[in-house]
Amino acid sequence: VAAGEAALAALATARAVAKVARIGEMLHATSSHTVAVYPSYGAAEVFEVPFRNPYALEHCFRVEVLDEALARASASLGALPGGSNAASARELHLLTDASELRAHFAAGRLALPAEEQLFAAGQLLLLPAEAVSIPFKFQSWRAGRPAGAAPLADGADLGAHAQQAPPSLDEVSAILARDIVVRLCNAQGEVVFELTVQVRPQPLVLSQTLRLHHCEGELLKVRVRLGKRGGGTVLRAEGPLEPHAHSSAFWAADAHSEHAARKGRWVRCSDPDVLAGCDERVDGSEPPTVFIKYRPAPAPALRRFLLALYSDAHLTQLSEVWEVLVHSAVRIDVHAVVGERTQGRLVLRAPGNACTVDLFSSDELTLALSTSVPFDLLPNNPREVAFVVRPPLSARTPRREVLVHAVDVRSRSLVAAWLVCVRCVVPAISKTYDVNVVIGRNTSKKIALSNPYGLPRRFRLHCSRPDLISLKEKELTVPVGEFRYMGLRFSADSSLAPGVAEVLVLVNNEEDKNEECMLVRVAFVHEGGALPQPRTPARIERVAGELVDS
Repeated sequence: VAAGEAALAALATARAVAKVARIGEMLHATSSHTVAVYPSYGAAEVFEVPFRNPYALEHCFRVEVLDEALARASASLGALPGGSNAASARELHLLTDASELRAHFAAGRLALPAEEQLFAAGQLLLLPAEAVSIPFKFQSWRAGRPAGAAPLADGADLGAHAQQAPPSLDEVSAILARDIVVRLCNAQGEVVFELTVQVRPQPLVLSQTLRLHHCEGELLKVRVRLGKRGGGTVLRAEGPLEPHAHSSAFWAADAHSEHAARKGRWVRCSDPDVLAGCDERVDGSEPPTVFIKYRPAPAPALRRFLLALYSDAHLTQLSEVWEVLVHSAVRIDVHAVVGERTQGRLVLRAPGNACTVDLFSSDELTLALSTSVPFDLLPNNPREVAFVVRPPLSARTPRREVLVHAVDVRSRSLVAAWLVCVRCVVPAISKTYDVNVVIGRNTSKKIALSNPYGLPRRFRLHCSRPDLISLKEKELTVPVGEFRYMGLRFSADSSLAPGVAEVLVLVNNEEDKNEECMLVRVAFVHEGGALPQPRTPARIERVAGELVDS
């Protein structure tokens, strides 16, 4: 009997302890909540948490957000320029703006319509047993590389340049994986409700990369026309994208549909030195365009920043994230005639120590360098490098831009960069010829070329459309007071479509300077077909020549 009573006493004690623990767990479950968010750069996570006043009287509660990991990161970044301001920005905050609350509820992000004046002076006043829905928003613009991430590959854009602009505030650190504690305390400072927000960051996904090359110290103005399915086309004041700038699209957001392209766009830039925004017409007659304005640093420098595009004014619905790389270069202006050779020089100085340098041209057909092998560059010993500009005869734009880079062979770093701006001028047309060619039939003509000089001359012949007209001789020597014929062979390709093509035939002297420019209008027709009427001669033409059958 004594043993049974001892067992019953022990059982009662265990039940009392378990009851206390169970009641504590139930009270903690009702007074705590856990939410997991998976944010990425610029993406907003909106959620709501229900809360009920546990007292039988109206009470005023205070909200406290404890983010110790962010506070430690802010302290470590305080030594950076502007780091304290960037770090003090809280990533998790309460939603108190009335218009933003209505927009989230209309978009379905909030299940219950939150009260517009729920918080007064940062405090929550509730009636007895009143239940409310507290809205939160987590958003971070941190795009740095997380701790322990693999380094960039050799030759990457951010590690292959000798000079780099300092990173923007958004790129100083990455989104931290942490737990944020939100407490609701009563008037006595006691914790009534505790919310734990588990932050699990996701990698940054780039929608598009824009690489721009611009002259140092000059204001860069770029306009990007948005597409219906994401991405954009880079435009300039002169027209379409020039060869020195290009864009590559890696991923298109699903939010970009034909209907979404007509909505407004809001842009946020990670760099405070860059001015970016969106222009669009009210009537929607033209697609919206994103404009970028930035003044590059002295060459050679690289500036990287991110553009986040949103579909709402509250920067919540993220559409795309663009990466923009701006390379600065020294500007050199060259005025050249199409088909002629124009010489110029580049002055190259060592960055500090002696190095072995190799030069590269982005368009070797237009700009050819005098050296093709690496050479040594010594400090305080500038070196001149000659180059030759020859605009191709097929050039359709009066302005061409060619990039020239000087790269250290050992470190693979950029030593110098030039942006050669070539203004192309077409020589005056002296004679015009009209030729009718039957498609698929071999046709040859010849043009008489005279020598008005007192010495024998050797002329160099060039053609703007070698696929349509081939010259029998590349060079032609003409004695004094005589003439020689230069032969023209017209294409016999049977796959040519009927039409009229204009071909320039240039006659240059031994120094490759233009002596004469002839325009040949070739009308390709099928056998037995109607010949197209030649167009009205241009005003610059002076003499109408005649072709002789070969």
